[in-house]
Amino acid sequence: MGTFEPEFLAGACGGRWVVGEPTNGVSGFSYDTRSLSPGDMFIAIETPIRDGHDFLADAKAKGAVAALVEKPQESIDLPQLQVASSLEAFRDIARAFRRTWTFPVIAVTGSCGKTSVKDLLTQLLGGANCVHATQGNLNNSIGVPATMLGADGEGCRFAVIEAGISELGEMATLAKAIEPDIAVFTAIGPAHIDGLENIDTIAREKALLASGEMTKDAYLGSTWAPYSEKVLGGGGCLLVEDDSMPLPWSYRSLQEDGGSRIEIRGAEGIEAYRIPAVGRGNISNAALAIAVARSCGISVHEISHQLRNWKPSGMRGEWRSAGQANVFVDCYNANPLSMSDALDVFRSTSTSPRFYVVGSMGELGDQAESLHEKIGGEIILAAGDRVGLVGDWARSYYEGMRDAGQNMDQVAIFETVDGLETELKAFKGDVFLKGSRRYRLETALDYLSASTQEQEAAC
Repeated sequence: MGTFEPEFLAGACGGRWVVGEPTNGVSGFSYDTRSLSPGDMFIAIETPIRDGHDFLADAKAKGAVAALVEKPQESIDLPQLQVASSLEAFRDIARAFRRTWTFPVIAVTGSCGKTSVKDLLTQLLGGANCVHATQGNLNNSIGVPATMLGADGEGCRFAVIEAGISELGEMATLAKAIEPDIAVFTAIGPAHIDGLENIDTIAREKALLASGEMTKDAYLGSTWAPYSEKVLGGGGCLLVEDDSMPLPWSYRSLQEDGGSRIEIRGAEGIEAYRIPAVGRGNISNAALAIAVARSCGISVHEISHQLRNWKPSGMRGEWRSAGQANVFVDCYNANPLSMSDALDVFRSTSTSPRFYVVGSMGELGDQAESLHEKIGGEIILAAGDRVGLVGDWARSYYEGMRDAGQNMDQVAIFETVDGLETELKAFKGDVFLKGSRRYRLETALDYLSASTQEQEAAC
């Protein structure tokens, strides 16, 4: 990333400088003084929790050379760019910077699978040395411009930007900033329903990612089939799993040797790839990433090579060894679509006895009870299996399992994962961990590891 000159910043957002201008320009951006670096512009954002304008003096003390503000404080000797809305201006600056880029911009959204596709695409397109990609969970109205403004506009070959929404209207603002050349839509399902109402609304809102003039191509996962007309007027490429592979980028898959073989109909005929993962979600994510990478000119040979080195991101469908157990860890977050897929993967790759630790799913609005009951009906037990249901909607999971005819003597309800400590320490077998982030299900890894430590101490 180079230096942002005062004239560029003011012109991008229509602001005016107060208390002078930064002499040597701005080298970065920060909206949190705890992570601010010398040379940064501090973005003063007012939220219901705190007002960033209260931290201008702290920002200057930590090396900020300018601030983006709505309420300038001329008593502080810090150049301040005054605007009507700091957050909107932050996005406007990111958009203006994006328009200086000469490389393709790929945006990824979906109810689940966003991070997996973003990470896989980054790897297939050449890795971190030449691909600027979203880090962590910086995929919202603040995180997207922060991600974009961290790019090396001269050293990049591609940008892969993740766009997540939880409320109406968010995607329109993100799409305006990103202006993607290619939009990728992973799986769609009930997620953030308390802010997005229903799946039809989710599809309508997410489709806005491809509504800008610069977006020429869109790739959609198979669950978008009922909503594909919303994206580019039906002009996007829908990737469908079909053994006959009749259409471009349709694909078929086969589980083999702990992974999956994917055959996909590319522009030049049938192409075959192997990924070290199984499950409908991972296979769909890989097919999307492959199709986009091929459209960007990456060879079959290079994609095959990169796929051999790929594995899901941390706490997103990875197997770990902990104590006397093998643990399927997928507890970064959860919604009904990802929960159903994770249960399917676990069943197909694990052996009994199994211990299912299932956390509740958040932000499902008035559909929470019925959706939890539905997922409960998908938890199928063998003799010797155990289930620990955790959180606010554990009772709904329980009722779904009971209605499906499971042996409820194998099932228990807990407010938090801490209630499972004793049982997990004694368990030997395969363990499933998935639930919304707030339930900290990864804590169970400590209990499972502790079982071995206690045995060693007793010897």
